[in-house]
Order: sequence, then structure tokens, then C-alpha cells
Amino acid sequence: MTVLTDFLATHQLLTILIVLASGALLGQIKFGPLRFGAAGALFMGLVVGALDPRFGQNLGMIKGLGVVLFCYTVGLAAGSTFLSDLKRQWGLMLAGVVGLAVMAAAGLGLGRLFGLTPAHVAGLYAGVLTSPAIDAASMATHGAADTLVGYALSYPVGVVVGLIMVAIIAKRCWPASKDNTSMAEAGLTAVSTVVDRETSIRQTPGFNDDQVRMSYLLRDGEMRLATPDDDLHVGDQVLVVGNPDDVNRAVEHLGHVSERTLTNERNELDFRRFVVSNPALVGRTLGSIDVRGRTSGKVTRVRRGDLDMLARSDIVLQPGDRVLCVVPAHRLSDAADLFGDSEARVSQVDALSLGLGAALGLLLGALMVALPRGLQFELGTAAGPLVMGMILGSIHRTGPLRWQLPHATNAILRQLGLMIFLACVGLASGPAFLSQAVSGTGLAVIAVSAVTLVLGGAIVIAAAWNGATQFASLVVIAVLVAALRDSLIEQRNRATVDGLTGALNRRAFELVAERERLRSGRNGSAITLAYFDLDGFKQVNDGLGHASGDRLLRVFAASVRAAIRSTDVLCRMGGDEFVLLLPETDAKDAVVVVDRVRRILAELSNAEPTDMTTSVGIATYRFPPSSIEVMIAGADELMYRAKERGGDTVVGSVIVGPWTRWSDQIEEIDRALSWA
Repeated sequence: MTVLTDFLATHQLLTILIVLASGALLGQIKFGPLRFGAAGALFMGLVVGALDPRFGQNLGMIKGLGVVLFCYTVGLAAGSTFLSDLKRQWGLMLAGVVGLAVMAAAGLGLGRLFGLTPAHVAGLYAGVLTSPAIDAASMATHGAADTLVGYALSYPVGVVVGLIMVAIIAKRCWPASKDNTSMAEAGLTAVSTVVDRETSIRQTPGFNDDQVRMSYLLRDGEMRLATPDDDLHVGDQVLVVGNPDDVNRAVEHLGHVSERTLTNERNELDFRRFVVSNPALVGRTLGSIDVRGRTSGKVTRVRRGDLDMLARSDIVLQPGDRVLCVVPAHRLSDAADLFGDSEARVSQVDALSLGLGAALGLLLGALMVALPRGLQFELGTAAGPLVMGMILGSIHRTGPLRWQLPHATNAILRQLGLMIFLACVGLASGPAFLSQAVSGTGLAVIAVSAVTLVLGGAIVIAAAWNGATQFASLVVIAVLVAALRDSLIEQRNRATVDGLTGALNRRAFELVAERERLRSGRNGSAITLAYFDLDGFKQVNDGLGHASGDRLLRVFAASVRAAIRSTDVLCRMGGDEFVLLLPETDAKDAVVVVDRVRRILAELSNAEPTDMTTSVGIATYRFPPSSIEVMIAGADELMYRAKERGGDTVVGSVIVGPWTRWSDQIEEIDRALSWA
């Protein structure tokens, strides 16, 4: 036995791997309703560590690596929805803070009652929360040995009691009045529906709220893709996608369930799941991607891990997501090109963003903040990467760096980091756990740990079950914060938005356009600027009055907003001149957008006393211009060429590199593309 322990003490990495393997095996064994899962590494570490104290020595670096991997990946996963969760679940988060405070107070009170030292209480508080805060507890108690004893005894208690509480809670349904239907519980369904009334897709319940989607439209024997602007007629058949309750409401409005399954008819339209592996799409919202323009199709579902989600426009794509795209059968390859559809690519870890993000987290954790009375505060190796992960997870990408990891990769790294940390904690705590577990002090630590955790959990459960437990005093704070937010938004809008049309003013536009110009250079993508001038606007002002002119400007701005993506930027340059910035858009796609604007403008101007037309200059750069001023001047020059042709005309040009002179390209490309 001595030979074996000496060998394992000399080869600590081997010891840790043995603990990980045996812990994973233990974690799969079911004890009643419980499985230990990753916590199996902790219990096997306690067993192995109790054999020889040398097994748990000098594991700080390895344990720190596990903490960083676990906390950083948890932060990345939580960051993408943290702000929205904060808005919807602030009461529950507040209850969590109150629960932590109650646990601390109960630990101090019960600790004194049972004769525990402050170091015991500090250790058990960190341990029962199953958090990596032992370093902070040790610093606060100046390295007292009782801190490690409290941590070693309370950590397993926190795991076991926590698992029991979760098992009990998870078996019950805890409905609240404002709860939305769980996507994981309800799932998604697709129902082929026969239309029995004259209506439209936008009038369908749930469509405008992103609760249902429609893809297939069968009319007079012809299958095509449904669009939001489609009117529906009696006898049409559409495919409605969403969770069952929302789909049932939509079907009741439209008509009745069809005996025909539209998805089985795949001659004209087809569908497939595509893996998101295109780096240009990662970190972007689904609504900002021109799926219709690139593939003539639409995305109806996004699968992330085991969760199938309806394709809402605000969903931010992550690497490894599987999008279900309905496209014309002959354009499946275009959809594959757009999304990437490469398993090999998403299986690769972006070591640059992972290492850089974790390093930034460690730097954040190392920052020391001086507090009153000589106290100091730092986030440490756990909270620093956690907070940084949440920050980077919420912004998704910075230039070419994509912070998000594929869902499966994140889960693997998170599980591995947690098990490494727990194995090291078990190995280091094994001797103290063995010597103190059955002593009077040890039993007191275990009892206090269990009671404090139950108290804290009860407060959180009460807040989740009964909204009355959410403190009314925070309503005042919420009102003040909302008033401050509205004031800041109003001030920002005054400084950046044209008050008449809602478009950006020139100062704000130049800031946004400069960012897009630089991004175009980094990504190597085309960027287009369209310059609009309203034909005959002066005559409208002179003949019908400025009120009519203002109304026409608002109509034009509304026409543009109805035709563009959320990533496109409209600016009022002054008077009746506007510019439209189209990032990642080449010449032919820009023409489609401009034609859409002109068509919508013509429809809206039917209700006005005069027809509205525009002269448009389109400048497309496949190489980023030297400045925004150059870009605006080029588009302006093309707009005047359109004016010279009598107005109601589009003139465009493409600049392919810094070596090309503008005037050399205009007429040749203009004729080739037949824009005018």
C-alpha cells in the first residue's frame, strides 16, 4: 500500500485522472431520486484524499484552472440572456441576495450557539454554497485551519442537500401568473391548416409577437413560401409553427387542420437543418441576416443543444446552432453556403478567444478595490472570469473575435472544469473530513450547514412561488430607475435622431458609419451607401406648404424603414436628402433594397396629394473607402447624375480597390448592370 500511495503522491496528475474517472462512474449511480453527476468527483476525491494527505498538496494551479474553465464558460452561457433575465426575474434575483444574507446571519447565530469559531462559519458558508470562494474565506480569516475544516465538511453537505432540494422542487409544478410556456416542456409543433376566412398572415394571433411562424403556403395547387405581407384566402393552406397552445389559437383563427401534410410535398419547397458554422453569422441576431435575400427562404426553428426554439428575430446565433430553413428545393446549397453547415468547423475550439477571454477574467479578478476601514475587495479567480464571461457573452463578438463557444463545447469545458475543481477540493479536504466528520465540531458544522442552506433555499422558493414576497420598497427604486432611463433615452435621441423623420442625424450617422467602414475592412465585405434626393420637393413646399413637405419626408422615412434590415442605417443629411448605409451588401443586393424602397414609396404616396419619386445614387465599395466623407461624396455625385437624367432614376457604381479611379468605372458598370 505504501508503494502505491508513494507512486500516486509522486504522480499527482495520474491521481487526479483516477479520481475524475471513478467520480464520473459514481456520478452515474442512482441513489433513490438522486444522481451525484459531477459531484461524484468530490466524493471520490474525499475517499482517495483521506488515504494520504500528500495527494491534496500543491494542487492550487490545477484547481485554479478548473475554476477558471467552469466559471468563464458559465458566464458565457449566462451572458447571452442575462439582461433579459434581469428584467424578467429581478424579484427572484433579489430573493437570492436576501437568501444569502439570511444564510450568513443564520450561520453566525447557529455557529455561536454550537460553539463554532468565526473561521468555521466562514469556511462552512463558502462550502455549503458549493462555491470556489474558499480563497476569499481563507484570506478573511488569515489562513486559519478551522476555515478549511468548515469548508471540507460543509461542501459535501451543500451538494447532497442541494441535490435533494432540487429533486423535490423539480417534481412539482410551480406556476405563476406571469409565467410563459416553457419551450423545453411544451416543445414545437407544425400544423398544416386550411384557411376558412379572408384574413392575412399579420392578423393571425401570435404572428406579430413572434409566437408563431408560417412557412409553406399552398394556393391553387402551387406551393410557395409564405411572407408576412401575404393575404390569405379561403381554400389556402399554410403551415403554422410554434408551441402547441399558440399554434392551436392560430389554427382556430385561420380555419381547421388540414388532412394534408404540407411538409411531405418537397418538390417546390424543401427544408433542412443547417449547422451554424459561418463565423460572419455568429453573434448576430437572426433578424439582421438577410436569409430571404440570400436563399429565397426563411428560418422557422433554431435548435441549441436539446432545446428547439421558434426562430424569433431577436435570437442571437451561436456556433453549433442548428437552424431549420425552408427554401426552394433548388436553393438548398445556397442555404448551406450561408450558414456554413460544417460540423468539423464548429467542433474546433477558438483558442484565441477562449484564452483571451479567460485571461481578461483573471485580470479583472486580480483588481484590488480599497474599501472603508482598511478593507480590500477583489473578485478573485472565480468571480473575475464569471463576470468577464457574462460581459463577453452579452456582447457576443468584438470585431473578428467571437466570444461565444458552441453549445456542446461550452458544456464539455464547463463539466471538465467543475470536475477538476471538485476532484482537487476532495483530495485536499479528505484528511480533514476523515478526522472531523464524526467529532462534535464536525457534526455541528454539518448541522449548521444543512440548516442555513434550507433557510436560504426556502426564501428563494417562496419568492418564486408567491410574488407578494418581492419587496414593495423596490417599486419606488424601479420607478426612479425607469424615469432616469427614459430621461437618458430622450436626451440621447435629441442628440442623435432627426426629430421630424426619426432617422439619424449626420453627426450620429458618421459615428455609426465609421464603425461599419472599419468592420468592412476587417471582414473583407462589401459596403454600400445609397444617396436619396426627393424629386420636386421644393415645389411641394412652395405650392402646398411646409406641413405637406414635412408629411412627405415622414412618408419617405417610413418607406425606407419598411424596406431595410435592422442593421441598415438611415440618415437625414438635410432638407430632402437622405443616405442609407447597407453593411455587408454588394451592388445587386443594394439595388433590390432601393427598388423595394421606391415601390413602397409609390404605394404610400397614393394617399398624398402628389406622387413622390426619388433620384438615387448607389456607391458600392468592395474595398473600404479612406473616409466616410469620400463615401458620401461618391454617392452624392452619382445621385446628381441621376438628377441629370430627369429624376426618378437610379445610377450606381462599384469601386473594387484603392487603385481604381471613380470616374473610370461609372459608365461602364452602369451599362453592364442596367440600373438606369
